[in-house]
Amino acid sequence: MFRNYRKYALVDVAIDGGWYVLVCSLICLHSIVPVRAQTCPNVTETSPQDAWEQNSKITVDIDSSFTDPAQVECIKKGLQSWQKKNSSTGNASGVVINKYTRGVGTNNHNTLIIQKLPGTSNDLAATTPVPGTNGHLDYAIMQVNPGITNCDALAEMAAHEFGHTLGLTGHCGPGTGCDTPSKSIMSTAPTGAYNAQGVLVNPNAIKGSAGNPLVPTDCDHTRAKEAGQFNPNTTNPPPPDPPATGGGGGSSPRPADFYDHMPVCYMSVQTTTYWQCFGSQGCYYAGTSYQFLGINCY
Repeated sequence: MFRNYRKYALVDVAIDGGWYVLVCSLICLHSIVPVRAQTCPNVTETSPQDAWEQNSKITVDIDSSFTDPAQVECIKKGLQSWQKKNSSTGNASGVVINKYTRGVGTNNHNTLIIQKLPGTSNDLAATTPVPGTNGHLDYAIMQVNPGITNCDALAEMAAHEFGHTLGLTGHCGPGTGCDTPSKSIMSTAPTGAYNAQGVLVNPNAIKGSAGNPLVPTDCDHTRAKEAGQFNPNTTNPPPPDPPATGGGGGSSPRPADFYDHMPVCYMSVQTTTYWQCFGSQGCYYAGTSYQFLGINCY
């Protein structure tokens, strides 16, 4: 059970006469909302050696056999769904996709290579993580069934497979709390993908509803934080916008690899209230001043 508390301070002041100043600092103002406890499905076989190192900048190389630009964008959408909550309040990985390349195919450090499964395969997708010498992932190869062409299915598949590179090397099935596929992006194959004999009959089956592909749940982000052993206290904050350029003025947009990450910001304001007091005659309100101390984001 989680509870929200708001702390109040009551101060008694002895007044003999003169000016008195009450200073308050408003650091953050939140509305209090109820937090509902939830039971997270269990994603098995988690391991930090199969997760990117915290705050890694990842290069994604998509094979040139993916010729449809729209399908490539659908794959990117699924990959970026983890990045949307990579901060200390989410999966705490700090992992961002720094660059996309096409058909390079080099097993460089911090590279995810995406290919099509060769020939006829009964698998929807498969990811091979290659651990490095630093106790974390060095690079990974993601292979996709060529029969997956639907945008929602591609996005779901990409999000699921990227979860394997955050340490979620296992799957979430009916016996581990995933009684419905929509409970976790790491759940097993969508209903209707395989027939009763275990043969793949519909590679474009999806777990979510059409037009609204399933993305990692809050539980998935929690499990990834545990699996990768990501420390929220050392997660890099999103970078600031770059400085204004040249004589044109204005600021450049945030780099493409961070556009999908919404920072959490708070405003700090110091409020000073003035009272003039006259002994037994009491005190009289004399005004309030406000000093803006800045906006901080993380």
